[in-house]
Amino acid sequence: MKTSLLKMALVAVTVTAGAAMAQERPERPERPTRGEGQIRIPRGVELPTDVQSLVDQFREQRSALLEARKAALAGLKDATQEERRAALEALRESQREQAGAQRDLARDIRRELRDLRRDRAGSGDGG
Repeated sequence: MKTSLLKMALVAVTVTAGAAMAQERPERPERPTRGEGQIRIPRGVELPTDVQSLVDQFREQRSALLEARKAALAGLKDATQEERRAALEALRESQREQAGAQRDLARDIRRELRDLRRDRAGSGDGG
């Protein structure tokens, strides 16, 4: 009888503790999704002006592309089915071209940053 009472108490404590732990866990905030092609620059890092201008150019092109896409999609609300198809196909083609240009620019930025890291490591100043 003592062992069954002890087992029941142990089960009750385990279940209660598990429920309490489940309730105390704070909800995890959703991580912001990083869009493909975005460039992250760590805080507190100063880039040379030529690299910073490339990053600014990348961000400006990206925001212009997003604004143009929003405007084009907003204009399709009152369009016929055929007009929508044609406009969406033109939008897709434009997006492919813009994405290629963005990839090239991002590649240039990564190349510049890689060269800077290499130069910094080769200078021997330790950071």
